[in-house]
This record gives sequence, structure tokens and C-alpha cells, in this order.
Amino acid sequence: MNWGFVGGRDFEAQDLTGLLESVPLTDTVIVGSGIGSEKFVREQSRELGRSLLVPDLRPDLYDWDPAKPVEVGEPPSADTRLMMLARLDQVISYGQARAAQRVNVKHRGATDSQVADVVVACLDGKLVLMGGGRAKAATEIVKRCTSIGTYDNPRARTALTPRWEVIEL
Repeated sequence: MNWGFVGGRDFEAQDLTGLLESVPLTDTVIVGSGIGSEKFVREQSRELGRSLLVPDLRPDLYDWDPAKPVEVGEPPSADTRLMMLARLDQVISYGQARAAQRVNVKHRGATDSQVADVVVACLDGKLVLMGGGRAKAATEIVKRCTSIGTYDNPRARTALTPRWEVIEL
């Protein structure tokens, strides 16, 4: 099973260490490259001998700096409705980066897309939200993937089967 960790700077080290110790050795810990709690999870996972995965930031797709031209890559692809919903943040970041490129202004979206990578990587697993803006972004992705509007009545919502066990610290 995969365990995804998303969070910010405010965290309780003792609770987080206890949770990491409870992760079975056969499971994989997936965490972003952020500071604070995500850095703590990366360091503790290595010390505890847990399998660790850190998705790439991919600034070539999501960031645009007029002073550093980059070749335009392809946006992430998705083959199912759930994956399309989960990758919506990345598609938005990709579009914003291309819009910034057209008008020659700076845009940063790689860290937001990394949050979506962590959430998608722990499908059918456990997602640990440790507070902060990155955790709020992950919560929005989970909300979009657990209830959708119907085509004939956009105000009506249809609940989908939850694909994550969400743990909030």
C-alpha cells in the first residue's frame, strides 16, 4: 500500500514519528520535496528504512521564467475520469504556464503539480494531511474525486466511492 504525506511547516514531530513507525516495511511512503513536515517525513523514512518515493517537480512543464526559455513539453495525460479529475490541478498549472509564456511573465506551478502527483500516487492507499497550503490543495483534489456534479443538474452532486483513507494530523 502507498502512504502519501502532504503538509507544511506546522506539525507535531512526535505524532508524525509514531505514524511513520506504524507504516509497514512493505509499504511505500510518497512525499513531496517541500520543507517542514515533508522534509521531516523524508528524513525519518530513510532512518526507519521505509521505501521512499519523491515525485519530480517538473519545472520544465509547470514553471515559466522569461529569462530562462524552455521547450514546451506535453501536459500529463489521463486515461480515466478519476485520473482526469485528480490531474486537473496539473492541467490548470500547465495552462497557466503556457499563458505566462505567451505574455512573457513569470509563473510557478511545479510545486502545486507535485501535490497532485503525491495524491494520485497513493490512490487506494492512505493520504496523510499535515496542515498548510499544500494540504489544502490535496484536500481539494480529494473532494473533486469523491463527488461530482451531474450533467443534467450541475447543482446536484453524485458521491463516488472514496479512493483514499484520509488521515489529518
